[in-house]
Amino acid sequence: MEGTIYMSWPTASEHRSKEQAMPPAGPNVRSSRTSPFQLLTRRWLQFSLRTLLAIMMVACCFLGWVAYKRGQAAEQQAAYKLIAAKGGLTNFGPESARSPWLRCILGEDVAAQGGCIEFNNSKLTNADLAQLSSLRQLRRLSLNNNPITDQGLAHLSKLSHLKYLSLDETTITDNGLKSLRACQSLEFLSLYRTRTTTAGVQSLRTALPSLTIIDADENDLPALNVRD
Repeated sequence: MEGTIYMSWPTASEHRSKEQAMPPAGPNVRSSRTSPFQLLTRRWLQFSLRTLLAIMMVACCFLGWVAYKRGQAAEQQAAYKLIAAKGGLTNFGPESARSPWLRCILGEDVAAQGGCIEFNNSKLTNADLAQLSSLRQLRRLSLNNNPITDQGLAHLSKLSHLKYLSLDETTITDNGLKSLRACQSLEFLSLYRTRTTTAGVQSLRTALPSLTIIDADENDLPALNVRD
């Protein structure tokens, strides 16, 4: 019959499959999809934690450097007091060359133009040399007639700007000269009346060809690399 509409009812199996596909209804149902706000918050937290860790690392490095510089300044002040106590002559001064705000942060170091120290029969010891090695600006050092030994010269290797060194009338031997090989900036060395030998002096001249030496017998030995 024309115009008749035929309706087909779903079978029982089709009805069950549709029920399983449909999410349960109710006010407590939440979507499993993450909202844009949640994604933005999560990324912001990750970025914030990384930034915080980076800031903490930089702060720790800066504070460590400040502590190191303050320690250096304290050592230099102690070295200056030693010079005064031993009656040494020097152009180092107790006043810091740093600006006032840097003194507050890094401490007060000692100032000198072309640092120079002279000890003559001042009863200077190896331990005193260890303390003086904090004066890294030191260029000229005279230790004549002092009870220093080969072990004490090892501390001078820290003085990268040392150019002039006098060890006259000390008990330094060839073993002590080996420590001076680290002083690459050294230009003049006086060894008058020490216990060094010709062999030890020649070995040092080979290691430091720019060095002029006055040996134990007061012979003037010019630098090996001097050109006429």
